[in-house]
Amino acid sequence: GNAYGSCIFNLAAILGVAAMIRPLKVKPSVCAVAVPLLLGVTALSYFVVRDMDFSRMNGFILLGVFAVMMPLYCLYDQKSNAQPEEARDDGAAQPVAGTPPLGASIFWVVAGLALLVGSSHLLVWGCVDFARDVLHVSDLLIGLTVVAAGTSLPELASAIASARRGEHEFVIGNIVGSNLFNTLAVVGLAGSISPYANYSRYVVTRDIPVMAIMSLSILVFGLNWRNFRKDGQIERWEGALWMLIFVGYLAVMVKQEAGL
Repeated sequence: GNAYGSCIFNLAAILGVAAMIRPLKVKPSVCAVAVPLLLGVTALSYFVVRDMDFSRMNGFILLGVFAVMMPLYCLYDQKSNAQPEEARDDGAAQPVAGTPPLGASIFWVVAGLALLVGSSHLLVWGCVDFARDVLHVSDLLIGLTVVAAGTSLPELASAIASARRGEHEFVIGNIVGSNLFNTLAVVGLAGSISPYANYSRYVVTRDIPVMAIMSLSILVFGLNWRNFRKDGQIERWEGALWMLIFVGYLAVMVKQEAGL
């Protein structure tokens, strides 16, 4: 619930909020490579959980795919963004005006991550205890809602800041990378440590299909349908539509899990 709920929250809520703050430019490589990878990983997730018995071998498979796929994608991204030789100067990196020293940047990255992660976990612990002891709802519902939103707060905070600064690639890369990590590394590591079975059928019939639809919508909204080689753009109304889909998903999920 935590892993798949975080993926859905990332795609629908965080990308939706970011797009409503500022329309997001989408590079062709995102639609040609990143989104198909995400769809492929989602299909793999469906394959390993469809029989309601997640074995240790399934966990090893997901971890193996993650270990191979991420370095290859990073290598592809590095080559696709490499400058041509004639566009380079003497090969030395030139400092950007107003850029803080490297040491200060590293300090703020570490401090910011510590505050984000720490505050997220404090929120999660309190809400989980409240949901379990007072509302008496299922662990899956807690994972899909409270824990998923809480553990995605770092992505939400960085996406809002990046959208306001016009850093479109960072917003989309943050969400795609987080979902790949959740689906492969988080689920795979948990299953390889402790296999699990007899989980809710809604994981297969509701949550993973919603993940697939939301992943596909990045391609549908972000692709430049007039010229595939040029950047596309996710508009504000499309971000609002994502938010409405997320609200509808929450309503259906609560009704099903709580038996309302």
